[in-house]
Amino acid sequence: MKKADKTHPPSPRHTDANSTNCLLNSLANYFHEKQYGYNPYIQDASQLIRKGMISREAALNKMKNGYCLEMVSANAEKLGVIELL
Repeated sequence: MKKADKTHPPSPRHTDANSTNCLLNSLANYFHEKQYGYNPYIQDASQLIRKGMISREAALNKMKNGYCLEMVSANAEKLGVIELL
């Protein structure tokens, strides 16, 4: 068995395309946008724009595609909250 690299821990196996932490990220983003009207990562994206690390267009595209609807539905169903979608 290979030893874990403490400076670069392994990526989680169960993530979506816009997440590095877990499958619930898409569901959380969906509900955040539904309740508040904006993506919860918009502040992070604006900082990247100001620093010249990403274009405004790329950031807006990322925010527009902040979650996978199929992933949202699947996770909502698993958690028994599908009726909230």
